[in-house]
Amino acid sequence: MPKKRFHSSFHSLKSTPKIQFYSDFEISFTNILPDSFFLQSNIFSDSQKQATKDAGEVAGLNVLGILNEPTAAAIAYSLSYTDELKRNVVIYDLGGGTFDVSILAIQKGEIEVKAVGGNNHLGGQDFDNAMLDHCLKEFQLKHGIDLRTGDRDTIIQGRLRRIRHICEKEKIGLSETSSVTVIAEAVTPDKNLSVAITQDQFNEMNNASFLVTIDVVKKALAEAHLTPDDIDDVVLVGGSIRIPKVQQMLQDCFPGKTLNMKLNPDEVVARGQQFMPRCKAAHKPGSWDIFHFLMLPHFHLELKQVTIKVFEGEDKVATENNLLGTFSLTGIPPGPVGREKIDVTIDVNKEGILNVTAKIISTGGNKESVVDQMQDRNASLPKTKSS
Repeated sequence: MPKKRFHSSFHSLKSTPKIQFYSDFEISFTNILPDSFFLQSNIFSDSQKQATKDAGEVAGLNVLGILNEPTAAAIAYSLSYTDELKRNVVIYDLGGGTFDVSILAIQKGEIEVKAVGGNNHLGGQDFDNAMLDHCLKEFQLKHGIDLRTGDRDTIIQGRLRRIRHICEKEKIGLSETSSVTVIAEAVTPDKNLSVAITQDQFNEMNNASFLVTIDVVKKALAEAHLTPDDIDDVVLVGGSIRIPKVQQMLQDCFPGKTLNMKLNPDEVVARGQQFMPRCKAAHKPGSWDIFHFLMLPHFHLELKQVTIKVFEGEDKVATENNLLGTFSLTGIPPGPVGREKIDVTIDVNKEGILNVTAKIISTGGNKESVVDQMQDRNASLPKTKSS
């Protein structure tokens, strides 16, 4: 019998567990669902941010906005700052599957983002997999059996999943003790797996990953034009920050600073997220919209129409970045080279989602600009008139 294949979009899959959760919640507590802010990684692309928001709406939630996880942590910590001093704060967020860092300036409840960075594919799961690989190699050296082969795929995957789960539990133990033993019974019909792992071995197998996080921190500091001496507070967020080697490397990066873990690293992001709907209700509509204006260089064209492409990314070569959309601007009056100028304004709201308008600057009166459909968001931007 042929295997059935199922296809679904990211936001449909992401919303499914939330639908079940809130369904159970309503049955159990018969409460009206509150407005919500969704959390995201610092470095989500524009399409990922929009898909996250769409997931909440598909699940039937009233999504007030999208909030970066480090920013949510900063909000939670800012509530404890009772004075009016300005603080430069590093939020180091090393979770189960992603890593984020934010450099923030906090004063009197106001939070200014100076720089962000991170890695969407680095976190506790990578450390679990490193322990798993080590255990499999040790077992093969001892018994000559490769646990990744020799059985049906379902049996192999189930076996590896079971060992990985044990590795995760023992990894947590390594934060409190110098060595642990990973024990998995009956990994083959007649053999058990038993592998001892020390803290030093764990640090060695994950050292490259730890260094990546420190490099991201240093890059963010450089982008914020700050040095470690300029930082007042280093806030640790996420379950993986309990790893002693991670704390040691951060302490070396910020000598003389006390690493801040006053709030539960597993709960601090949720605390900040929980606070946001109340803030939203207390402010006038639109007061949370934060815009960053980017004025592109003027184009000097002797044309009646021009197509402008907007890319997302950090590569200096445009085509190596992610194309967000194209904008066809028509109605440019004929004239000598250099007379007509075009302003393109990219507005980035608090969720990091883009809205783009194009305007012809001309002494000849009003001109109409047309913006094509944004490809990554499957939504058309409104037509605008330029003057």
